[in-house]
Amino acid sequence: MKPNDLKICQFKDYLIELYPNPRPTLQYRNVFEQIIAISLSAQTTDKAVNKVTAQLFSLYPNADALSQASFADIESILHPLGLFRLKTQRIIQLSSFLAKNEIKLQRDFLESLPGVGRKTASIMLSSNNISDELAIDTHIARVALRYAIAQQGSSLWVIENNLKALLLRDFNLWHLRLISFGRQICTSKNPKCHQCKLSGICFFVHGI
Repeated sequence: MKPNDLKICQFKDYLIELYPNPRPTLQYRNVFEQIIAISLSAQTTDKAVNKVTAQLFSLYPNADALSQASFADIESILHPLGLFRLKTQRIIQLSSFLAKNEIKLQRDFLESLPGVGRKTASIMLSSNNISDELAIDTHIARVALRYAIAQQGSSLWVIENNLKALLLRDFNLWHLRLISFGRQICTSKNPKCHQCKLSGICFFVHGI
Protein backbone atom coordinates (compact mmCIF):
# COMPACT_ATOMS: atom_id res chain seq x y z
CA MET A 1 0.00 0.00 0.00
CA LYS A 2 1.30 3.43 -0.93
CA PRO A 3 0.75 6.63 1.06
CA ASN A 4 -1.80 8.99 -0.48
CA ASP A 5 -1.22 12.63 -1.42
CA LEU A 6 -2.65 13.93 1.87
CA LYS A 7 -0.28 11.77 3.90
CA ILE A 8 2.68 12.87 1.80
CA CYS A 9 1.75 16.53 2.37
CA GLN A 10 1.53 15.88 6.11
CA PHE A 11 4.87 14.09 6.03
CA LYS A 12 6.63 16.90 4.15
CA ASP A 13 5.02 19.72 6.14
CA TYR A 14 5.99 18.16 9.46
CA LEU A 15 9.62 17.66 8.48
CA ILE A 16 9.80 21.27 7.28
CA GLU A 17 8.25 22.35 10.60
CA LEU A 18 10.85 20.36 12.55
CA TYR A 19 13.84 21.32 10.39
CA PRO A 20 13.11 24.54 8.45
CA ASN A 21 16.76 25.36 7.76
CA PRO A 22 18.78 22.17 8.27
CA ARG A 23 22.56 22.36 8.32
CA PRO A 24 25.21 19.63 8.09
CA THR A 25 26.63 18.64 11.47
CA LEU A 26 29.94 17.21 10.25
CA GLN A 27 32.75 19.75 10.56
CA TYR A 28 35.30 20.23 7.77
CA ARG A 29 37.18 23.04 6.00
CA ASN A 30 37.66 21.69 2.49
CA VAL A 31 36.63 18.83 0.20
CA PHE A 32 39.46 16.59 1.40
CA GLU A 33 38.38 16.92 5.02
CA GLN A 34 34.76 16.50 3.95
CA ILE A 35 35.27 13.20 2.15
CA ILE A 36 37.33 11.83 5.04
CA ALA A 37 34.71 12.92 7.59
CA ILE A 38 31.89 11.33 5.60
CA SER A 39 33.93 8.12 5.27
CA LEU A 40 34.26 8.02 9.05
CA SER A 41 30.59 8.70 9.76
CA ALA A 42 29.17 5.21 9.17
CA GLN A 43 27.71 3.53 12.26
CA THR A 44 28.62 6.37 14.60
CA THR A 45 27.46 9.90 15.41
CA ASP A 46 28.60 13.09 13.72
CA LYS A 47 29.51 14.41 17.17
CA ALA A 48 31.93 11.52 17.66
CA VAL A 49 33.39 12.04 14.18
CA ASN A 50 33.93 15.75 14.82
CA LYS A 51 35.89 15.00 17.99
CA VAL A 52 38.10 12.54 16.14
CA THR A 53 38.66 14.67 13.03
CA ALA A 54 39.65 17.70 15.11
CA GLN A 55 42.67 15.72 16.26
CA LEU A 56 43.17 13.89 12.97
CA PHE A 57 43.29 17.00 10.78
CA SER A 58 45.47 18.93 13.23
CA LEU A 59 48.12 16.22 12.84
CA TYR A 60 47.47 15.27 9.20
CA PRO A 61 46.05 18.34 7.41
CA ASN A 62 46.14 16.98 3.86
CA ALA A 63 46.11 13.80 1.81
CA ASP A 64 49.90 13.60 1.54
CA ALA A 65 50.39 13.76 5.30
CA LEU A 66 47.61 11.29 6.07
CA SER A 67 48.80 8.83 3.42
CA GLN A 68 52.21 8.65 5.15
CA ALA A 69 50.83 8.14 8.65
CA SER A 70 51.30 4.80 10.36
CA PHE A 71 48.34 2.50 10.70
CA ALA A 72 48.83 2.32 14.47
CA ASP A 73 48.79 6.10 14.90
CA ILE A 74 45.59 6.55 12.89
CA GLU A 75 43.96 3.58 14.57
CA SER A 76 44.61 5.11 17.99
CA ILE A 77 42.90 8.35 16.90
CA LEU A 78 39.91 6.56 15.36
CA HIS A 79 39.51 4.10 18.23
CA PRO A 80 36.40 5.86 19.68
CA LEU A 81 34.51 5.21 16.42
CA GLY A 82 32.72 2.08 15.36
CA LEU A 83 34.61 -0.05 12.80
CA PHE A 84 37.76 1.94 13.60
CA ARG A 85 40.19 -0.63 12.13
CA LEU A 86 38.35 -0.81 8.82
CA LYS A 87 38.01 2.98 8.73
CA THR A 88 41.74 3.37 9.42
CA GLN A 89 42.55 1.17 6.45
CA ARG A 90 40.09 2.94 4.18
CA ILE A 91 41.13 6.53 4.92
CA ILE A 92 44.82 5.69 4.51
CA GLN A 93 44.03 4.04 1.15
CA LEU A 94 41.85 6.98 0.17
CA SER A 95 44.50 9.51 1.17
CA SER A 96 47.20 7.59 -0.73
CA PHE A 97 45.12 7.93 -3.88
CA LEU A 98 44.22 11.58 -3.29
CA ALA A 99 47.84 12.48 -2.58
CA LYS A 100 48.46 11.77 -6.26
CA ASN A 101 45.12 12.82 -7.73
CA GLU A 102 43.12 16.02 -7.30
CA ILE A 103 39.57 15.49 -6.04
CA LYS A 104 37.10 15.83 -8.89
CA LEU A 105 33.50 16.52 -7.92
CA GLN A 106 32.18 14.06 -10.47
CA ARG A 107 30.18 10.96 -9.59
CA ASP A 108 32.26 8.51 -11.62
CA PHE A 109 35.47 9.78 -10.06
CA LEU A 110 34.13 9.86 -6.51
CA GLU A 111 32.64 6.36 -6.69
CA SER A 112 35.96 5.02 -8.00
CA LEU A 113 37.72 6.08 -4.78
CA PRO A 114 38.54 3.47 -2.10
CA GLY A 115 35.64 3.10 0.32
CA VAL A 116 33.46 5.70 -1.42
CA GLY A 117 29.99 4.64 -2.54
CA ARG A 118 26.89 6.27 -3.95
CA LYS A 119 25.82 7.85 -0.64
CA THR A 120 29.14 9.65 -0.06
CA ALA A 121 29.33 10.74 -3.70
CA SER A 122 25.78 12.12 -3.55
CA ILE A 123 26.54 14.12 -0.40
CA MET A 124 29.71 15.55 -1.95
CA LEU A 125 27.94 16.56 -5.17
CA SER A 126 24.85 18.00 -3.51
CA SER A 127 26.48 19.82 -0.59
CA ASN A 128 29.00 21.44 -2.96
CA ASN A 129 26.20 22.59 -5.31
CA ILE A 130 27.33 20.44 -8.21
CA SER A 131 24.02 18.65 -8.66
CA ASP A 132 20.82 18.09 -6.69
CA GLU A 133 21.25 14.63 -5.18
CA LEU A 134 19.44 12.69 -2.45
CA ALA A 135 21.88 10.59 -0.42
CA ILE A 136 20.27 7.56 1.24
CA ASP A 137 21.58 6.08 4.46
CA THR A 138 20.14 3.58 6.95
CA HIS A 139 18.21 6.29 8.84
CA ILE A 140 16.53 7.61 5.70
CA ALA A 141 15.81 4.11 4.41
CA ARG A 142 14.14 3.23 7.72
CA VAL A 143 11.91 6.32 7.58
CA ALA A 144 10.94 5.56 3.98
CA LEU A 145 9.93 2.01 4.88
CA ARG A 146 7.94 3.05 7.95
CA TYR A 147 5.91 5.51 5.89
CA ALA A 148 5.42 3.05 3.02
CA ILE A 149 7.40 5.19 0.61
CA ALA A 150 9.11 1.95 -0.31
CA GLN A 151 8.37 -1.69 0.41
CA GLN A 152 10.34 -3.92 2.75
CA GLY A 153 13.28 -5.39 0.85
CA SER A 154 13.57 -2.46 -1.54
CA SER A 155 17.06 -1.53 -2.68
CA LEU A 156 18.56 1.82 -1.76
CA TRP A 157 18.23 2.76 -5.42
CA VAL A 158 14.45 2.17 -5.33
CA ILE A 159 14.14 4.08 -2.04
CA GLU A 160 16.09 7.00 -3.52
CA ASN A 161 13.94 7.16 -6.65
CA ASN A 162 10.67 6.84 -4.72
CA LEU A 163 11.66 9.66 -2.38
CA LYS A 164 12.77 11.87 -5.26
CA ALA A 165 9.41 11.36 -6.97
CA LEU A 166 7.64 12.58 -3.83
CA LEU A 167 10.02 15.36 -2.74
CA LEU A 168 10.68 16.71 -6.26
CA ARG A 169 13.64 19.05 -5.54
CA ASP A 170 15.96 20.54 -2.91
CA PHE A 171 17.22 17.04 -2.21
CA ASN A 172 20.18 18.11 -0.10
CA LEU A 173 17.82 19.87 2.32
CA TRP A 174 15.55 16.82 2.39
CA HIS A 175 18.52 14.57 3.07
CA LEU A 176 19.38 16.66 6.12
CA ARG A 177 15.75 16.73 7.30
CA LEU A 178 15.22 13.00 6.84
CA ILE A 179 18.47 11.99 8.50
CA SER A 180 17.77 14.27 11.47
CA PHE A 181 14.26 12.84 11.80
CA GLY A 182 15.64 9.30 11.65
CA ARG A 183 18.30 10.02 14.24
CA GLN A 184 16.21 12.03 16.69
CA ILE A 185 12.61 10.79 16.47
CA CYS A 186 12.09 7.85 14.11
CA THR A 187 14.96 5.90 15.64
CA SER A 188 15.73 2.26 15.03
CA LYS A 189 15.18 1.30 18.67
CA ASN A 190 12.58 2.95 20.89
CA PRO A 191 11.26 5.47 18.32
CA LYS A 192 9.64 8.51 19.91
CA CYS A 193 6.19 7.82 18.45
CA HIS A 194 4.49 9.50 21.42
CA GLN A 195 5.90 12.90 20.43
CA CYS A 196 5.69 12.50 16.66
CA LYS A 197 2.85 14.27 14.87
CA LEU A 198 3.02 11.65 12.12
CA SER A 199 2.22 8.68 14.34
CA GLY A 200 -1.35 8.66 13.03
CA ILE A 201 -0.18 7.91 9.47
CA CYS A 202 2.84 5.76 10.33
CA PHE A 203 2.76 2.21 9.01
CA PHE A 204 5.22 1.21 11.74
CA VAL A 205 2.71 2.23 14.43
CA HIS A 206 -0.48 1.00 12.77
CA GLY A 207 0.73 -1.68 10.40
CA ILE A 208 -1.65 -0.53 7.68
